[in-house]
Amino acid sequence: AAIDVARAELSAARAVSGRLPASARALFEMRATVVELFVVRPNGWGYGLALETGAAVLLVWRRFATVLVSTTAAALLLVLPWIGAQLDELSTPILFLALICYSLGRWIPDLRGLVGIGLLLVMFLVDYLFVDARSHNFTDVLFVLTLVIPPYVFGRITRKLGVQSEQLARQQALIRDQAVRAERDRIARELHDVIAHSLSAMVVQTAAAQDLVHSSP
Repeated sequence: AAIDVARAELSAARAVSGRLPASARALFEMRATVVELFVVRPNGWGYGLALETGAAVLLVWRRFATVLVSTTAAALLLVLPWIGAQLDELSTPILFLALICYSLGRWIPDLRGLVGIGLLLVMFLVDYLFVDARSHNFTDVLFVLTLVIPPYVFGRITRKLGVQSEQLARQQALIRDQAVRAERDRIARELHDVIAHSLSAMVVQTAAAQDLVHSSP
């Protein structure tokens, strides 16, 4: 029972610690957004502040509905060029987008995260074609792929390492349980031998007493 209580407390602590980093990262991103927008003050910076704050809040829940949350947050960020601030004027959206791509690789067990990556690339293409008036070439494609692909790959690698670590922890727990069970079986056998020996001695002594009680009471 004590072990079960300890395990429950450990699970609760892990759940709390798993939520805190996400909230802390969202707070950091919101602070960086506020500072940059107040310093740069591009066109429509007030709307930009609202959109980036909304994206930061959404990313707190990126572990649960990862594709929906991540693509929605990316859509909020890529609406910025439509209301004023262009893609080359702010740097904090790059931090958001890198975290989004990482989340699509880290928190989805299969390759469904590539759907989110594809939607993100489509949103980039729409921005470049219909909003960004600059001339574009292969360097823009390279920039977008560099922004999107490495965080996703890093997320997949991190997920694989996490799964392997969990499997190793389960195997170690199984080995410990087997060792404990084997030790309990050994102790049980020794106790059985001790008790059996004691009972045998009692039987022998009782038989001898029965033979001697009349001749030597």
